Amino acid sequence: MTPPASNGAATGPGLGLGPGVRLVEAGGAPLLARPYFAGGDPGPIVAALALVPELLEATAPFLGAVLGPSAVPLRLKEMVILRTSARASCRYCVEAHTVVARDAGLTVAEVRALRGEADIDGVFADASERAAIGWCDAVVDTGAIPEGARAALASSFPEHLVVELTLLAATTLLLNRFCTALRLPTSPAVLDRLAAEGLAAEGPAAEGPAAEGPAAEGPAAEGPAAEGPAAEGPAAEGLAAEGLAAEGLAAEGPA
Repeated sequence: MTPPASNGAATGPGLGLGPGVRLVEAGGAPLLARPYFAGGDPGPIVAALALVPELLEATAPFLGAVLGPSAVPLRLKEMVILRTSARASCRYCVEAHTVVARDAGLTVAEVRALRGEADIDGVFADASERAAIGWCDAVVDTGAIPEGARAALASSFPEHLVVELTLLAATTLLLNRFCTALRLPTSPAVLDRLAAEGLAAEGPAAEGPAAEGPAAEGPAAEGPAAEGPAAEGPAAEGLAAEGLAAEGLAAEGPA
């Protein structure tokens, strides 16, 4: 599915402004950036980076390697991206990766907990997943990493996954600030999906979890859709259209 045009107005709680920079469209893409537009609109991250095609060429392979398929399972990868984005209060990334997380198999309750709207321990029973979530929180916070978070992660994952999970969280944080600073817009398709699943943000507080304690965002969505992962629906609404791993940044390079 070809994602909607990326030059729509930015959306989200408290936002009535357009993107902070011009988003390049296929017809005006510089020569070095054109391969990334060959399959249609590559999304606003690439469209912004295309203003400096030399940076796009350098950045895209790195982001593709970190965010694309790897030894980290997709479910865990999306947990890290969504939790980090929520802690960093990145509207664009939270909205985009709420959809991607659902497509990756996370339940509505799990997504809400990762976004800071419910208690993590009450939703995630797996100790290794809780350790990864705690590591995301530690990476986003400033200062030294708490030894408890370090020990929990080390006891749950081998060293190579510790390194990859750390780089994943740190790279997500980089993109969080990039997307927030430039007010990148969420596509209408993603906003429609969020509304349909009862996961649309409901005010400024919904842009990121509080430092401690669940946010009072209201009850979780009810009904069958809330009991498990999305039953169907093209991954293009998340993984291809808006997911960072598919922002035209697949590890193998542009189409």
